Amino acid sequence: MGSVRVGNRLAFNVRYGGATPPQSTMENMPEELKTILNEMCSRVNANPEEIDFKSSDWYLKYTWTEEEQDDFIKWLADFLHTNNKARKLFNIIGNSKKQCKHGAMLFNLYFGWKTI
Repeated sequence: MGSVRVGNRLAFNVRYGGATPPQSTMENMPEELKTILNEMCSRVNANPEEIDFKSSDWYLKYTWTEEEQDDFIKWLADFLHTNNKARKLFNIIGNSKKQCKHGAMLFNLYFGWKTI
């Protein structure tokens, strides 16, 4: 069991067959995490390929409004609800909307853009 790190924070456990997962490039991230970060970046017109996700403050580089943040949390909760691999990435057991929304809110708390 390995883990994915985004910045200096432990993000989510991921099965890597014992290998240490890469941390700095999107090409080596699980597809589900890439999808989430791409969506997050698209909402602030950021190019995810230009962001150093290994940096401890990468998520402080851009801002979004509360409305944009709430819309992203809704999108992420829906994505988690319909994607079994993403739920596993977030260590969500089951597929209740409540659990998925909680996972989305936690992700945003730790890795969401600054809210203005």
